[in-house]
Amino acid sequence: MRFTLNPIALGMLAAQLLIYPAMQSQAVTLGTYTPENNDNQTGKITVSSGNETLTGNQAFTAGTDGAVTTTLGQVAITSGSQYLNQDRLDPGPQNFAITTPDPATGTNSTFQVYNSASLVALAPVTSATSVPDVQNVNDAQYIDARVADVTGGTLDVNIGQANALSSASTNSWTMAAKQTQLFDVSGTGTVNWNSNNRISFFGATATPDGAGSATSSYQVQNLATYNGAFSVQTLDGKSTSFTVTNASQLQSYNNWLIGQLQAGNLDKTRYLPEFNKAVTLTNANIVYNVSATPPDEVTQAIGNRIVINANGADARVNLAAGKTLEVVGATGGAIKASNGAQAVIDGKLASRGSITNNGTALVLTDNSSGTNNGVINGGFLNRQDGTGIGSTGYGANGVAVQTGSTFNNNGILNLATTGSNSQYGVAGINLGVSSTANNSGNINVGVNGSSARGTASGVLLTDATSSFTNNASGNIYIGRGPQNSLGEATADTAMNQSGLTSGIALVANGNAVNNGNITLGTRTQNAAGMSATGANNATMINTGAINVNGAAATIPRENVGMLVTNSAGNINNAGTINLNGVNGTGLKVLATNGNTASATSTGTINVAGGADPASGTRNYGVWVEGQGATGTAQATVDGPINLSGNGAIGVHARGNSTVTVDPAAVPTFSNGTNQIAFFAYGPNALINVLGNNPFDVTTQNSTLFRVEQGADFNGNALSLTASGAGSTAVLGSGAGTEVSSDAAVINVSGSGANGITVEGGATGVIDAATTMNLTGSNAIGAIVDGQKHDIFGRNSGSPVTSTRLNSAASLNASQSGLTGYLARNRAQLTNSGDITFSGANATGIRVESGATGTNSGNININDGGTGIAVNSGSSTFATTANNTGTINVNGGSTTNRSRGVSASGNRAVANLNGGTLNLNGTGAIGAEALNGALVNIAAGIQ
Repeated sequence: MRFTLNPIALGMLAAQLLIYPAMQSQAVTLGTYTPENNDNQTGKITVSSGNETLTGNQAFTAGTDGAVTTTLGQVAITSGSQYLNQDRLDPGPQNFAITTPDPATGTNSTFQVYNSASLVALAPVTSATSVPDVQNVNDAQYIDARVADVTGGTLDVNIGQANALSSASTNSWTMAAKQTQLFDVSGTGTVNWNSNNRISFFGATATPDGAGSATSSYQVQNLATYNGAFSVQTLDGKSTSFTVTNASQLQSYNNWLIGQLQAGNLDKTRYLPEFNKAVTLTNANIVYNVSATPPDEVTQAIGNRIVINANGADARVNLAAGKTLEVVGATGGAIKASNGAQAVIDGKLASRGSITNNGTALVLTDNSSGTNNGVINGGFLNRQDGTGIGSTGYGANGVAVQTGSTFNNNGILNLATTGSNSQYGVAGINLGVSSTANNSGNINVGVNGSSARGTASGVLLTDATSSFTNNASGNIYIGRGPQNSLGEATADTAMNQSGLTSGIALVANGNAVNNGNITLGTRTQNAAGMSATGANNATMINTGAINVNGAAATIPRENVGMLVTNSAGNINNAGTINLNGVNGTGLKVLATNGNTASATSTGTINVAGGADPASGTRNYGVWVEGQGATGTAQATVDGPINLSGNGAIGVHARGNSTVTVDPAAVPTFSNGTNQIAFFAYGPNALINVLGNNPFDVTTQNSTLFRVEQGADFNGNALSLTASGAGSTAVLGSGAGTEVSSDAAVINVSGSGANGITVEGGATGVIDAATTMNLTGSNAIGAIVDGQKHDIFGRNSGSPVTSTRLNSAASLNASQSGLTGYLARNRAQLTNSGDITFSGANATGIRVESGATGTNSGNININDGGTGIAVNSGSSTFATTANNTGTINVNGGSTTNRSRGVSASGNRAVANLNGGTLNLNGTGAIGAEALNGALVNIAAGIQ
């Protein structure tokens, strides 16, 4: 054992050695440290063997920062003077949510814009602006300060009073320090940190100019260059001119952009380019001479500010259970382990930084390892009582794991964020090259709540060789307060950053698996449980549970269970995703123009929550979208999707997208109303359902398949059932959409349900091989409707006369009140199949409100039924039925007559161009014209 001490500590130790000359374990009292006497590791303790203890109250002289306040007018500016007196504007984060109409769904989607109320001019930087003048400190900063080197043996650190708070004057200190590692552990050395301490690093720096002087720089943020006159073309083809030369005009212009978005007259992808036409925002530096002169310490670089640095395969750092180490202003890590060293956190490690000091709590590099069994607080310090949020920093990671290192979290990792300028934001665990981490404890993201710029992640994988597993007992929670124990209940926090917040984020082809739980809190917005961005061969698998609970505001931004953007590989939801909030999506696969994306869901997606009346948004199980001309997205759904929320949608495909649904993926409608199992929108959106497993829509006013605006449906011998009241098996809507039953078996058993609806310019074919079983009261076989409707059932646009349905299927049913086919709103119906209804009050074909129906099949009706009913209602267009088939009218009674053909309304026309009317039984009527209607009977009709 060997010590090298400063004089005061040396005297104390000598006295102890005189009394206890044979001690195997020594107690060393911390001496006085000053920047004048303790540069270059002067006064350090060296422990090479045995067990030593460092005690005593802190006795660190703080030193001098070196910066005093002056103004730009009092210094000599060497460059950047052109930025004086220039317009400035801070637009704030782009996180103000508005609703915009979604033409695909007829609902709203949310979109984030700049808040016009925040577009207020900032005061310009002038000669009166305060800046720091960096002055010589004359040896009043610590350079390469060192308390102890531990090359072998063990050093127990007990600085301050044993039961004092970390912030107590006996236990906390500040240091104007640079290039400093207070404790260095190497060889076989171990440091046990056994006390509560708070260490704050500070100290200004200036840059030598190479000519005997020094400079500093002042960043002028948010310089605004208003671009004057320009124009904007909206979706209606109009061009609108603007002139923006100040913040007030920018506010007005932004309000106009928002109005166009809300009216659906501006594509969302155009918002930022159009906003940037008005103003260009930049940052720039004003460089000026300072009073300091090299080689004064103030002109030296900051370098590392590390409390404990462990280096080497046998070096160890332990933070004891129940003890707290808090660090402010660290660079390079509050604790750092490198080259195979090991760090174990059993107590609490906390660190916060600033724009110039990232303040990472724990750094592991070059095949080192770390374990957290206690608490790590990244980006903040607790209050003095050890709970809550006392103070926050900027841009801090909790743990950085680099170059072959590993980290295991068995305790709690709390991450606070106030924003970040980093490309990928801040993270609880940041994984680099060949690095691995596991979580068996809790990771809490956004413990302070944040609406700042930038992104944040519980775990961030930045390299193809990085790997992370959230174990079965692991929990990642976005948007709740900091914990000090695994079971501690803390309130949810409001997370709404401009960029995405993720539980686990891959920005490269890494490997991430969730076997545990990921939760998006009730006040969280714009978040994803797991996300992959720009990774073409990533592994991202959920075998656990992802709970999406966000329901934050009147207009909440979207939250996603698994978000896949321009990424592919082994990406699979093999676990459970629960949508419990508002505006949530289980699995979202998005390919922007020129990119591809793909993913699979073999697990379960439970779509609860509900349609939100305030924002007009819905919850989606799977959303697959290929944007632009060349964005291509695809997904395979092999696992069940359970719909229980009002307005829930199971699978949605739009743009250039393909969704393949395995026979095992049987959607379940358990509770709720107005739901959709499968929804394809656009000519290149395709949902392929494999096999012939039965599908049943069981909830009220819900739809099994909805295809729209060019998307197609092919029944392909499927078995489809509409058992919910008012439900629909297949709905085709909009121009270019084609519905083909193709030998499907369609069971319509719900009250008022229908098998197929074709509307708004779509076309449909029901072939002779199709079986349609109508067993529900007032059920309808098929509807052809010229009027398009959104998913709320509201009219969309005007009736389209090219809407057409051709059917050759045979209908045979005994239920009362049935309708075989309904044509309305100027649509066209052609039927060549036979219709046999033996139940009372049934109608073979009904033609209404300007539609045309043509029948060549045989129709059999009974007991108050009608073969063909034509009713023009209030329509100003002719409502026409043409018949060349045989109609057998089997009478009921004189009070409930059966009718072959009934026409009503002054625009109703029934043309009996051929065929036969056979009247059987009491009360049968061949044809009737009512209320100004016309029935034309061709010669020879019987």
